Amino acid sequence: MKPNKHLTVRGQLKDRGRTKWTAMMLTEHVQLLKEWQEEPYLTKEPALEESDMDAILEEIQAAYQRASLIHLDIWRDGITSTLSGIIEDISAEHVCLTLRTDERQHIIHFHEISSATAIG
Repeated sequence: MKPNKHLTVRGQLKDRGRTKWTAMMLTEHVQLLKEWQEEPYLTKEPALEESDMDAILEEIQAAYQRASLIHLDIWRDGITSTLSGIIEDISAEHVCLTLRTDERQHIIHFHEISSATAIG
């Protein structure tokens, strides 16, 4: 039996949530419900002004020169995430940087960075 993430138990009652209704739904309805659930997690691309970009680049340069820790807020495909690490390389040719975190290396394009904070 597949686990049901929508199952809630209230005393003697077992509510199966939306799963009990999916048999009566068309595939288009199920697809729209899935898209609707994912929507709140997606955000619009932050609109950065020239002064914001200059401040971000200054933070990146300072952290790179001092080889210090930096926190970067990254926006990719509607999802914002935060990465912390040390900048290993800055490529002006490819307009990206290489960030070393505890787990692995990340290649981040400058247009994906919405904020940068150098630590130390």
